[in-house]
Amino acid sequence: MNNKEEQVEIFDSEEVITFSDDEGNSYSYVQVACVEHDGEFFVLLEPADEAQAEEGLYIFKILNYENVDEDWEVEPVMDEKLANVIYDKFIEVYEAQCGGNCASCSANCPSKEE
Repeated sequence: MNNKEEQVEIFDSEEVITFSDDEGNSYSYVQVACVEHDGEFFVLLEPADEAQAEEGLYIFKILNYENVDEDWEVEPVMDEKLANVIYDKFIEVYEAQCGGNCASCSANCPSKEE
């Protein structure tokens, strides 16, 4: 993937996915985008529960992306610099696809803050 539009897939549908931790707790998220960076794949998720929506996006590294027949194994991106690179790729493509029509958009992007 050479250009940013090829490195970022923004999901149109609000598919909810649920992860479970080692203690059996379940967490549901809405898929926002998938981003490729340096040959690795990351998923941007937001909480499916509206009460948690103000928490923003979570970025997870997909550990087994190439195994399409398996459930994802993910780990949170804890490196702030890497998280910013992934987020910046997403925002650049998102804003290019958005077209700047903020009046009819419900997204919480940096353009709306201006």
